[in-house]
Amino acid sequence: MSEIEKIEVSKTELEAMMADNQGLRAQLNTLMEAVQSLTSKQQESSGPKVLSQIKERKVRITFVNGKPVIGFANRGTERTKSYVYEKPDPNNKNNRLLYIDLILKGQEEPISVNYNEFLREGEAVECVVKSRDEKPWKIEHGMVRQKMVEEYSMVETSVLVPLDVMGVDVKFTVELPSGELLEVDEKYVNII
Repeated sequence: MSEIEKIEVSKTELEAMMADNQGLRAQLNTLMEAVQSLTSKQQESSGPKVLSQIKERKVRITFVNGKPVIGFANRGTERTKSYVYEKPDPNNKNNRLLYIDLILKGQEEPISVNYNEFLREGEAVECVVKSRDEKPWKIEHGMVRQKMVEEYSMVETSVLVPLDVMGVDVKFTVELPSGELLEVDEKYVNII
C-alpha cells in the first residue's frame, strides 16, 4: 500500500523542475564518463613507471693548475680539524683573506690558494664514475643505560646497551678527460 498525495504545481514551475532535472542528468553523465576514462587509464598504466634510466654516474672533479684536487691539508688538530684559515692580504695589511691548502695529484706538498677565488674561479670537470668503493667504520663509545618512552615521559632503565657511532667512507674511481683513472674520496668531489 502506498499513499499518493496530490499537490498542485503550476506549469511554469513544472517546466523549471524538469529543466533542472535535465541539467543534473547531463552533469551526472559527464561525471560518469570522466570516472570511466580515469579507471581505464589507471588499469592501462598499473605497472611501475620508469622516468629515465641512469646509464652512467658523473661527478665533478676540481682542477687547479691543470691538476685534480684529491684532498685538503688539515691546519688544525686531529680532534678539531680546520682546513680554511686566515692570512693578511698582501696588498692591504689591514684586510685578512681566507686560504686553503690543496693536495693535488702528483704533488707531495700542498699548495696554498685563496679560498674565495678557488670557489669562484676553480675549474670543475665532469668525470664518469667507473667504480664506487664503500668501507664501513664503527667507533665504540662504551655502554649507556637504555631509555624507554612511556606515554609522555622517558625513563632510564638498568639495562646497559652499547653506544656505537657508525658510518661509511666512500671512494670513487673516476675517468678523467685524459682517459686516466683517478681514485678520489667522496669528500673532494662536487666541491664547486
